[in-house]
Amino acid sequence: MRWVIGDIHGMLTALETLLDVVRNADPQARFICCGDYVNRGPDSRGVIDLLIHADDITCIRGNHDDIFQLFVTGEMWGPEPKFPDPVATLGGFAPFGVLTTWVSYGVPRVVAAHVLQSPTADGLRKLVEFVPAEHREFLRNLPSCHVEDDLFVVHAYWSPKSAPPTPASRLQRMLWQRFEITELSKPKNWESRTGYFGHTPILSYDLEENLPIQGTDIVLLDTGCCMPDGRLSAVCHETGQVVQVHRIGEVVDE
Repeated sequence: MRWVIGDIHGMLTALETLLDVVRNADPQARFICCGDYVNRGPDSRGVIDLLIHADDITCIRGNHDDIFQLFVTGEMWGPEPKFPDPVATLGGFAPFGVLTTWVSYGVPRVVAAHVLQSPTADGLRKLVEFVPAEHREFLRNLPSCHVEDDLFVVHAYWSPKSAPPTPASRLQRMLWQRFEITELSKPKNWESRTGYFGHTPILSYDLEENLPIQGTDIVLLDTGCCMPDGRLSAVCHETGQVVQVHRIGEVVDE
């Protein structure tokens, strides 16, 4: 069966536990990750290492991955006006957890913190030297979406009024826009496909339970794994079953 996983954000222990739980219950499991593998959590490098070497996991691009690609390759898929170039973005994106990503790659914390505080092209080059070529290639090749006959996965947003995306779809909102709560119950022009999304933490919708939202032909999956009370979630497309793991790696039993 197919399992879609929400935003991981460097939480390697939670990811490893989630994969183990699902694989033990479903030996034929196939996983699709909806992006944001880096920043905020402590082991972005470990997360990407795992994803690169897993044969049963498909990955798409998140906005944090796009920003990290900008740092390490000088390019990004979906330009964001607030982050115009690698050096300026290095400082501007610092509040969003990029320090822990550089540290996970072996950059001394004091060095990374200094570069983020006073970013220069030379400082950025020194950080990028720590990122293996295999990881740069992984970031460069992340697609904007994953589409099958009965589902599609986009990191942040796809208009309910639009036909399903294709691999050629290239809209900035796919990585950055957030769903309004009223859009979740509206009819979707998605040709009988269910759309899966991350990006916006579930609790930002003022819900009491930190569970994936399963609406009309839509599932939202970001249960804030990197937050103090966060969880990493997977939803089975065939059954709707939800598996969750606390950020520290304990299975949620509810």
